[in-house]
Amino acid sequence: MGLFNQYKTLPFIILAFVIGAFMLMTQGGAIWDWLSASTSSAIMSNLALVAFGIVGVIFSFWRTKIADNQEEAAQNVKITDSNSAKHIFHQAIEQLGATHGAGQPNREVRVGAMYALEKLSQANEEYTQVIMSLLSTYIRENAPQNTEKTTQEPIATDIQAAIAVIGRSQQNGKTIAINLSNSDLTEAHLTKANLTKANLTKASLIKASLWRAKLIEAYLNSADLTKADLIAADLSNAILNDAILTKAVLLDADLSMVILNDAILTEAVLFGSNLRLVKFKGAQLTKAILIDTNLRGADLTNADLTKADLTKADLTEAVLWDTDLTAADLNGAIVSTAQLAHAKNLHLAKNVDKIITPEAADSSDTTAPPAK
Repeated sequence: MGLFNQYKTLPFIILAFVIGAFMLMTQGGAIWDWLSASTSSAIMSNLALVAFGIVGVIFSFWRTKIADNQEEAAQNVKITDSNSAKHIFHQAIEQLGATHGAGQPNREVRVGAMYALEKLSQANEEYTQVIMSLLSTYIRENAPQNTEKTTQEPIATDIQAAIAVIGRSQQNGKTIAINLSNSDLTEAHLTKANLTKANLTKASLIKASLWRAKLIEAYLNSADLTKADLIAADLSNAILNDAILTKAVLLDADLSMVILNDAILTEAVLFGSNLRLVKFKGAQLTKAILIDTNLRGADLTNADLTKADLTKADLTEAVLWDTDLTAADLNGAIVSTAQLAHAKNLHLAKNVDKIITPEAADSSDTTAPPAK
């Protein structure tokens, strides 16, 4: 009989022992009739105490053995899971290099390997960092930025799968450093992706979908975001020096304290965006739509705002040294005449007479009736 089976029969042995003790206590009088009543009672009491003591010892032994058995079983499961995780990891790595007979990438197998790695990462956090680094390297090596190509090609399925896994990996709030510099992510689907602190220097994100994506403190120096969808995206504290955002859509995006020195935002749509304390030194904002934006404290030194629409934009304490306002629309913009005195071509701007001073705006806010 195995040890487990022995433990299974122990409760029945204990039960039999208890029943025997009970019978001895209740029916034992006939056996001890030849003894006196006092002597019989004393003997019965002692026997009962001994019986229950033995039962307690047996039960305690049984509980201890069961606990030891459970701990050993749990340890064996951990070892099994660990071995299984290692097997899945190494197998997936091999599959990331899968090819067809002609040597062409077998994207179906590779994508399957990526999803296997994602599940492994979700079940085993100790693998997360190495898996994300592995997928980042895969993207950089298989989709390098090619500045010489003349046509835009849609993102390959394996690259899309890899970037999607990376974007989902940080949904639990744990930030992982991701290096996607010099990668070609043209037309990538990154809706709600978390790329906080990601290195996207010189990456191509042309026409990428980054709706509600998190790019907090991300490095996007010289990145190409032409026609990218950044609606409601969070780029707070990101660095985008020399980045290209021509015709990018940033409706209601958070760009507070972003560095955009020498960036190109020609015809970019920034309606309702938070641009507080943004550094726009030397930036090109020609024909940019900046309606109802928060530009409080922004540095627009040497920026080109030719034909930009600044209707109802809040420029309180913004720096406008040598800012080109040729044909810029200032209708309802909150800005002081002292600030505008440092700008270039103010006489060519539109609706200068309709600006609102910060003092007047503050007064209007304090006297306005409460919202219903």
